[in-house]
Amino acid sequence: MELLCLEAAVRARPDPVLLGDQRVLQSLLSIEERFLPQVPYFKLFQKELQPYMRRMVATWMLEVCEEQKCEEEVFPLAMNYLDRFLAVVPTQKRNLQLLGAVCMFLASKLKETRPLTAEKLCIYTDNSISPGELLDWELVVLAKLKWNLAAVTPNDFIEHIVRRLPLTEEKLTLVRKHVTTFIALCATDFNFAMYPPSMIATGSVGAAVSGLQLEMAGGRGHCLTALLAKITNTEVDLLRFAQVFSQMVHLKEALRPAAVEQVLGCSVLEIQRSTARMEAAPEAELPQATDNYESNLFTFLYLVCISTKTLCSDEERARINKQIYTLIQLDPRSREGSSLLHLAISSSTPVDDFHTNDVCSFPSAQVTKLLLDCGANVNAVDREGNSPLHVIVQYHRPISDFLTLHAIIISLVEAGAHTDMTNKQQKTPLDRSTTGVSEILLKTQMKMSLKCLAARAVRQHSISYRQQIPSSLEEFVELH
Repeated sequence: MELLCLEAAVRARPDPVLLGDQRVLQSLLSIEERFLPQVPYFKLFQKELQPYMRRMVATWMLEVCEEQKCEEEVFPLAMNYLDRFLAVVPTQKRNLQLLGAVCMFLASKLKETRPLTAEKLCIYTDNSISPGELLDWELVVLAKLKWNLAAVTPNDFIEHIVRRLPLTEEKLTLVRKHVTTFIALCATDFNFAMYPPSMIATGSVGAAVSGLQLEMAGGRGHCLTALLAKITNTEVDLLRFAQVFSQMVHLKEALRPAAVEQVLGCSVLEIQRSTARMEAAPEAELPQATDNYESNLFTFLYLVCISTKTLCSDEERARINKQIYTLIQLDPRSREGSSLLHLAISSSTPVDDFHTNDVCSFPSAQVTKLLLDCGANVNAVDREGNSPLHVIVQYHRPISDFLTLHAIIISLVEAGAHTDMTNKQQKTPLDRSTTGVSEILLKTQMKMSLKCLAARAVRQHSISYRQQIPSSLEEFVELH
């Protein structure tokens, strides 16, 4: 009987039973956050280290793993060890490469059939460390990680996700290659260190499928983001997309209009769902449901703002505008009864401070114009009876941001805003103007129609009009 000696390592094939069992995926989701660094350690903990130093050592670790043809899981797992260690132990910058080598040493032991040796890793450091130092630090890292080495990484979710996509096996093979590349790139950037592995895996799959422009069953209307969220049984975190898109715009990276359109479409669906959850929520859960709803509403505005900075053809712009039009027709409102147009021109509209504020700010003349072009009601009122014009004339930066103030007032008036419209305190936009600049701008744009003059005369002289004119005209008179 001959013995066959295999030089190459052989890996077990994925078990289709385990991959098809939803309980396995749920188990991964339930424990994944146990293995995340608990604090943003650069801000709170590490005195000598900076994010760029982590990026440098991560790039070196990735190059070592690629040159040694390590399994794809080794590098993300090693970075997980490194982040968890740095979150609990103040580390000098001269020891950072030593720590990276130790983390690769441990990860390769867990994932490789033939682990990296201490001697080989020392060679990759130009012998700046010795095998003895590496082995001593190995015990230190193991102790600080409490021997919890079987961490959940984004790679653990890849097969669970891709096998549920409506794609051929040939396309799935291509997707897997791109996904592992995206995951490795995410591991080199500290901004992703605090994100759950399932989110990174899901985002990487979405980026791979979109980037490869693969057609899936269901055609163009199929929302990839919603499908991925359904697979991992999590809500669509729209804010993460807005953050990533903002970072791409800020770094002048090409942003595909189709991706913006797709996320806007999912945003509309998520706002509809959060509206339904808010309406059905018991009183104790209503505040949380309302917070989630408003968060989705603000994120939609961020995405609209990002869309104004995205280069696209007329056809692509029309498809993006269609998603905006769809939500405008639903007329979602904030707690204060503010419409999307109110929020777009209000300086009090909150902007997420993680990359988004690099690109988005309010009031925004571009977003205002886009909303009006998509059918936003220029005379919509909030719970205090204030129209968008009432809001913008109270802008507190009329000189330093004069162009924005001027452009918004022009857009509102040209779209048919009533300059003599009164709120619940019987104040017109001119009455609410808090600066001389906004007052002058408003006066120069005031165009009083005969219809408005007649409505004002009816109100001022208390002329009886109820049930004597059409109901639409009654509403018009009450606005003056």
